[in-house]
Amino acid sequence: MATARAKATPKPSTKSPVVIDKKVVAAWKEENAIYEASRQDESRGWDVRYESLGRILDGNPPLYLAGGFKTAREFLAVCEPDRSERTVRSYIRVARHFEPQHEDQFGIVKLETLIDILEAQNGGVLPDARIDPATQTVSVPNGKGSKKIRFAEAGVEQLRSALRLARGQARKPSPADSPRVRALREALVKAGVKAVGVQVRDGKLSLTGIPLDQAGAVGKVLTRWKAK
Repeated sequence: MATARAKATPKPSTKSPVVIDKKVVAAWKEENAIYEASRQDESRGWDVRYESLGRILDGNPPLYLAGGFKTAREFLAVCEPDRSERTVRSYIRVARHFEPQHEDQFGIVKLETLIDILEAQNGGVLPDARIDPATQTVSVPNGKGSKKIRFAEAGVEQLRSALRLARGQARKPSPADSPRVRALREALVKAGVKAVGVQVRDGKLSLTGIPLDQAGAVGKVLTRWKAK
């Protein structure tokens, strides 16, 4: 996937207040070199670029701290100034899960929607592994029921319908849900947040489909819920 040629990443003007060990510094230098090299390739560097950027942002601790950046926002404002953080995160998700030929064939929107569908079906979490679109099917509404179609044959609107269906199914209460989980669902509804899927699997709570403008309300509900 082609990308515009970019200048080398400038250095930040401030130093990170966090003490960074030598391994993190070495990892930063290695990933930043990969990232910078991939930005110069207009035809083949897109996938490598955003996989590397994902490792920089999602490291523990984030590798950009070793470069003197305090936050992800500060780092992205320098290295990806023409893109929002939401767009960058979308690119990272797609690059992480798909091969370059899939990105060229299907495009970012369809592939990210497939990721959203699979996350809704799997409790909001996917393993960090490649997805083969050729093997994927999605369930789309069909009258009062649903039917499965091949992802490769689905249009954008069909995929969006499949995502709504998957999230709706994820929101349905299960007889195995604990009273606390049912209470959380009820609290979210009372707070006006009705589009969030709530699941507990292997002792881990997953929330899916949180609208950006309702993230604050969800946070307040979770704070009260944890305190009980």
